[in-house]
Amino acid sequence: GEPCSRSVGRVTDVLDLRTRPPAIGIMRECITRHDADPPQSRLAWLFGMHPLRTDARAWYRGALGERAVGRNLDEMGGEWAAIHGVPIGNRGSDIDHVVVGPSGVYTINTKRHDDARIFAGGGSIRVNGQPTQYVRNAQYEADRAARLLSVAVGYPVEVTPIVVFVDARQVRYGSKEPVVAVLTLSRLTRWLRLNPRALSSEQCAGLREAAGRLSTWGSALADGMPDDEVARRFATIDRTVSAAIVRNRLWLLGIVAGGGLVALSAINGMLAGVLT
Repeated sequence: GEPCSRSVGRVTDVLDLRTRPPAIGIMRECITRHDADPPQSRLAWLFGMHPLRTDARAWYRGALGERAVGRNLDEMGGEWAAIHGVPIGNRGSDIDHVVVGPSGVYTINTKRHDDARIFAGGGSIRVNGQPTQYVRNAQYEADRAARLLSVAVGYPVEVTPIVVFVDARQVRYGSKEPVVAVLTLSRLTRWLRLNPRALSSEQCAGLREAAGRLSTWGSALADGMPDDEVARRFATIDRTVSAAIVRNRLWLLGIVAGGGLVALSAINGMLAGVLT
């Protein structure tokens, strides 16, 4: 789930996609945008201003949402497996997560809309009343994954598209059932497990192996830093943001406490004047 189009190239340092961490593409883009911005001033750092500018900040928050979904999927265990950041096409686009388990194969498109109101019904998904292309994009990803996985394993594979919303205030459903699954993060893994079994253990194993091969998808990975370097750089950014939030809150607490002391002193002065 990315805020806008990415500008990425090609590299072949990872052949087994099962080793990729969640949100690798969106983390890379966050780093690229952040590196292009001027450094933060000392005063801004001191007062705990957000270290990321607006553009990089959108990618940062999107990465946090995608990582949260990835963590939940990785914890499912058993016959379940999630492949993250699966490259498709020649323009650097990817599928956030491809999931294989007893109930089938799924593509997941993660969307983070903080405190938003989501409506899903029929072929429409609206965010705060505004139409989106989320249904079309989710169906395209699932159709492409189905074609490529079918070739890889040698038999027809059905793939179910899912759109997962992170940190939305509300997800409301219309009278018509959405043509793609629309879920919140809290419902995702339970929904996957409750679906009836559709694949044998042998099919699960074969599809997990096929989904994890870079060659299955016919695309190259993103250019620039290796995945482990991207993860390390993003972890540094994440720690920097967390530290800035702490400093900012300490300043706010100091201001509130200081204002309280001034008010208390004034009240004591008025009381002293009344009692004398």
